[in-house]
Amino acid sequence: MNEKLIIKGAREHNLKNIDLTLPRNKLIVFTGLSGSGKSSLAFDTIYAEGQRRYVESLSSYARLFLGQMEKPDVDYIEGLSPAISIDQKSTSNNPRSTVGTVTEIHDYMRLLYARVGIPHCPKCGRVIERQSIDQVVDRVMALDGRIQIIAPAVRAKKGEHAKLLEQIRKDGYVRVRIDGEVYDINEVPPLDKQKKHTIDVIVDRLIIKPGIEGRLAESMETAFAFGDGLAKVDVIGKEELIFSEKYSCPDCGISIEELTPRMFSFNNPYGACPCCSGLGMLMKIDPDIIVPDKSLSLNQNAINVSGWQSGKNGGSMSNMYFSALAEHYGFSMDTPFIELPKKVQEILLYGTGEEKLEVKYQREFGSGTFKTTFEGVITNLERRYRETTSDAAKQDIEAYMSNIPCPECRGKRLKPESLAVTVNGVSIAEMSDMTVTEARRFITSLKLTDTERMIAERIQKEIDARLGFLENVGLDYLTLSRGACTLSGGEAQRIRLATQIGSGLMGVLYILDEPSIGLHQRDNARLLSTLKGMRDMGNTLIVVEHDEETMLDADYIVDIGPGAGEHGGRVIAQGTPEEIMASENSITGQYLSGRRFIPLPESRRRNGDKWLRVKCARVNNLKNIDVDIPLGVFTCVTGVSGSGKSSLVNEVVKKTLLHDLNRAKYIPKDVCDGIEGIEQLDKIIDIDQSPIGRTPRSNPATYTGLFDMIRDVFAMTPDAKVRGYSNGRFSFNVKGGRCEACHGDGMLKIEMHFLPDIYVPCEVCKGKRYNRETLEVKYKGKTIPAYEMIKFSVNLHRGCFGGCSFCTISAHQGKFVVCRSKESILKEVKKIIQMPDFKGYLSDLGGPSANMYGMHGKNQKACEVCKRPSCVNPQICPNLNTDHSKLLEIYHAVDALPGIKKSFIGSGVRYDLLLHKSKDEKVNQAAREYTRELIIKHVSGRLKVAPEHTSPEVLKFMRKPSFDLFYEFKRIFDKINKEEGLNQQIIPYFISSHPGCHEEDMAELAVITKGLDFHLEQVQDFTPTPMTISTETWYTGYDPYTLEPVFSAKTQKEKLAQRMFFFWYKPEERRAIESELRRIGRADLIDKLYDRKSMGGSFKGKKTHYDDKAIGSTYDNPGVGKGAKGKRGTGRNASDRYAPKGFGNVGCYDEDKYLNEGRPLSGGAGFFKNKKKKSFNPNFDNDNHSRKNRYNSGDKNERGGRGNQGRGNQGRNEGRGRRR
Repeated sequence: MNEKLIIKGAREHNLKNIDLTLPRNKLIVFTGLSGSGKSSLAFDTIYAEGQRRYVESLSSYARLFLGQMEKPDVDYIEGLSPAISIDQKSTSNNPRSTVGTVTEIHDYMRLLYARVGIPHCPKCGRVIERQSIDQVVDRVMALDGRIQIIAPAVRAKKGEHAKLLEQIRKDGYVRVRIDGEVYDINEVPPLDKQKKHTIDVIVDRLIIKPGIEGRLAESMETAFAFGDGLAKVDVIGKEELIFSEKYSCPDCGISIEELTPRMFSFNNPYGACPCCSGLGMLMKIDPDIIVPDKSLSLNQNAINVSGWQSGKNGGSMSNMYFSALAEHYGFSMDTPFIELPKKVQEILLYGTGEEKLEVKYQREFGSGTFKTTFEGVITNLERRYRETTSDAAKQDIEAYMSNIPCPECRGKRLKPESLAVTVNGVSIAEMSDMTVTEARRFITSLKLTDTERMIAERIQKEIDARLGFLENVGLDYLTLSRGACTLSGGEAQRIRLATQIGSGLMGVLYILDEPSIGLHQRDNARLLSTLKGMRDMGNTLIVVEHDEETMLDADYIVDIGPGAGEHGGRVIAQGTPEEIMASENSITGQYLSGRRFIPLPESRRRNGDKWLRVKCARVNNLKNIDVDIPLGVFTCVTGVSGSGKSSLVNEVVKKTLLHDLNRAKYIPKDVCDGIEGIEQLDKIIDIDQSPIGRTPRSNPATYTGLFDMIRDVFAMTPDAKVRGYSNGRFSFNVKGGRCEACHGDGMLKIEMHFLPDIYVPCEVCKGKRYNRETLEVKYKGKTIPAYEMIKFSVNLHRGCFGGCSFCTISAHQGKFVVCRSKESILKEVKKIIQMPDFKGYLSDLGGPSANMYGMHGKNQKACEVCKRPSCVNPQICPNLNTDHSKLLEIYHAVDALPGIKKSFIGSGVRYDLLLHKSKDEKVNQAAREYTRELIIKHVSGRLKVAPEHTSPEVLKFMRKPSFDLFYEFKRIFDKINKEEGLNQQIIPYFISSHPGCHEEDMAELAVITKGLDFHLEQVQDFTPTPMTISTETWYTGYDPYTLEPVFSAKTQKEKLAQRMFFFWYKPEERRAIESELRRIGRADLIDKLYDRKSMGGSFKGKKTHYDDKAIGSTYDNPGVGKGAKGKRGTGRNASDRYAPKGFGNVGCYDEDKYLNEGRPLSGGAGFFKNKKKKSFNPNFDNDNHSRKNRYNSGDKNERGGRGNQGRGNQGRNEGRGRRR
């Protein structure tokens, strides 16, 4: 027999064509840096080839039903045994899987209880004994009415059962009941052999009356004989009774069937609790989630359910009902919920039953009353959950539910009859709740009769052995009833290891992935002893491991490296632990020998005065402990396996903080008495080991959300708007834009019958994933694939991908990212020049907020102690270096490279940094030079800027500059365009539905943009993005600095109500806009949006020209900078009424004055500053509610009014369409 495992030419992933010879029947450790190629060699090469060869040894028919692995990229492997992989993947996400079922211990327990268990009456607890014929007759004679004596023949078994039915006919029976339907024996239809059937024989039909005892006894004897000791009595129209010659309670009259293993399985309907179907838990609406803060009143939105947050909006439906309840039952809507009478609380949650209320309503066109019952908030949610067929709707309602123990089985999962069977006074559920150690002690100390001992001997031996294996791998603390989905990766791996030990195989190659992970050093020795035991049985073990103790106990070590990824994939050293420690090339050997080590810190950060104090934690095995956790330091929670670390951190601290800080709807119940010091924390971020994605369609761009932004960019192109494409068109996961030949995969799977499947590029889309029409839409000459979009772009910022908003967000928060060096940027540009299809044009030399390049605090020590929430809002920080000279040097150096015709800035700039006045005149001069060079040389026809809003309140949340600065920059932009004879455009970028923004704000903004001659095509809904103040406000509903409540439009209806005003130029929108402006009390804005003389027809702009394809404004557009008679520079036009005072016309504009002096401008955003904001909540608003019949609410199946401009889509559309 070959004593060596020889691998030649392994090239899988990053492996560098390595050759390796390993000893067989030894404990071998693969070690090295993370990402060096250990798993590629162990799992993707050795295991994959071993599995493939084993499957190929089977018949071609058997291979049809087995998943076959592809041949790894290796020349050949000799001496390979059948391979078994034991990795760290979670055992199961099935809530029905437990430690007992995964290890098959529960199967042996079911057999034990079915054979030697003693049944008891589930009602009175009395031991159930056999029933005699006389007892059965007496019990039946006590009934009334007509009965049927039935003998069970088949219970839930697949098959046609033709022979059985023929035998029943021969025995003289004339009626049978099949699956609940009664048939004449000669008229039974053919049965589906693929389905389970229950067949009963009707023995006799009787009317209960004196004198039938003899016939009844004979019929029962016949039924017992045919049904193997089991008979049924069907009281027609009432109930069906089961009688057994073996088990029945004479007092309660309760009978159970013969004990079988399936009675003790919670995965089988014959054993599972009928209430929870064997799960042990039920999902129910939790009143504590419905009313999370009982100190609030109804007017303060105590009921935290979408649609029921009435507030003080008297027009909402919920407010109408609550007001009627308050009037009917005599309570105030300003009374805290906790102070309301218990009866009123119950009525609010569960309804009035049959009692009717008089509900008053007020509408725009009248008022009235009607009488109706009140369903109740919880009852309403439960009904909607039962009736809906939408998975999304069910998911929304499930957010208000929590898992509660089943009231019938109390979490035991089994029906009462199964729980009433005991062995030595312990039920199977009680044994499952024991730890491995306790269960082993119980199973070895059973007191049985001689007959029972003979029956249970082999079962006891198997259970004891499997429990012992779990102890040996350090899992003695687990209970057999613990859910498999709650196990860590290391625990799940060791459970599978224990299962393999129990199999007792020899000559097998086992491959394990870090089995010591999560294991305390005290338990490590037991694990190693188990692995050595498997080796001594004649098996080869390959362990991917970093643990020092495991490596020192190994027979052979292979060190792979020297680095990770491209820098790894080579065998650095191999041999015994002593040989590895002597190797100078092995970093692992240097650490094992002690030549290199990780020094302990000489000093540690001292604990401050901020602590998190947990009081009386008592979840799982925690014994009412008090724990003090210091804040601001790196805290480690450790202990032996199963000591309660995860219970403390995950079940107590994490879930409590998620509820209190992150406002999670989950409410931890009875886990502790409380946690002190929570007010010192802002939020909690949970980083666990769960995989980030399971679908093969997922990639880094889709997971991080970057691809959403790319799709949005393509959806905003003129070509996409003309074709009516939304951002969903550019997704390869849904129908419409994807290639239907490959369903957006780009590859086709060719099934090779019993050979491994082959994947080939799609012949239709050539691997591009999209159909021809979608690929015709281009952005800067590039189609949707992300690589094509960034192929000729260079990002100036380090650590972020072009197109994301991280850099801008960092600026908002006062943290400027690290930027790339000039040498690094030029090196990348030179590589791009060498690309075969490069035409000389860089599509994007910049990145997000490109002119932030090289900006940082002048005095870094001042930045470290600075408490300002932003470096740029409300004004530029004096300590911020705003020098643009370094960026100018990069532009000049790139443009000077041979092969570069022109470089463009594809993203936006921050004009507040351009307009900032510095005390250093050189900095001001660099800003002026950069502004002029940017507009003249680096703008590809359009320059994107983001004023985003005009309202000072909203801009405060955005951390954006005053709208006055936008006016100033636009004047500079127009002036330079005129001087250079250019026709560049500004792309204004506005955001609606931002926290703090109301409909009135957007209406005012629409008036200002109209005055600026902006025919908007880009109005984006606010999207929560990590790290911003706005996102925190959006999620919490409060200003994080002042704790004042802040309104955010979140529903589709609320967002559409804000966005509608920007599309005043569409005739079909005019009536709705005017109606809405009157409703919110801003009828004064109608004159500013519309010319009253054109009330009867379509709106025609006054001295303005609108280009349907234009975004923004150019200097040559009529109406900008013109006088009343259309002459340039002679006065102020209609748009100047809404511009800041002091601008005059373009000819009077002094660029240096504003660039150098940086004086604040008056007017502009302050045009509406004296208007009083009207606070309202559009939830269940009457006018909004009625308007949904006229406007597209965003449903993807509806089209808007005129062409494609008014279509409703995924929250980011041009306008509001009408229903046709």
